[in-house]
Amino acid sequence: MTMKLNQRIRWMGIALASVTVACSATSQTIGNSAIRTDKLSYYAEIVNNPQPGVKLTIETEYTNTTGNTVYLIGCHQPSAPQLQKYRDGEWVTVYSPVENECLSPPWEIPPGETYQDTYQVYGYLPGYNAAPTFDAPIPGRYRLVRDIYQQLSDPVNEAELLPLSERISNEFKIINDVD
Repeated sequence: MTMKLNQRIRWMGIALASVTVACSATSQTIGNSAIRTDKLSYYAEIVNNPQPGVKLTIETEYTNTTGNTVYLIGCHQPSAPQLQKYRDGEWVTVYSPVENECLSPPWEIPPGETYQDTYQVYGYLPGYNAAPTFDAPIPGRYRLVRDIYQQLSDPVNEAELLPLSERISNEFKIINDVD
């Protein structure tokens, strides 16, 4: 009886260790990037409004680890990130939302602070003369790239972005029933 109990305890320990490793691998995959998404896989819904488009929501957070205040700029809200897909050995922007051209005061993110955002993707399928477009077959590997500035200037087009490695999200998949 004691032997069976010890075997069960050992197997439960192995199972618990496996779950712990799997969970920490997921957290580590998401946690090593400057921008972290809430999931590693998203389902893209096809909607008609009135033309067919791709719709999905991605929750993100960015923690400023630079040691200096960084800035987001935009019109009444920070500009949305670009959605890039890994295609033919390189990252290609496949969706970038249409935004107003006004310029509001910058959003400051002090060192150690976290900025959370909900990114609504709604892109029309190519060929429907509507913008913004979702310019790729849906299934694949993706990441987000956000304009995060380490230094602002006047004019703003001379502002200094953080290095790309500090402005990208973890990789994630987008799937759909339609290829």
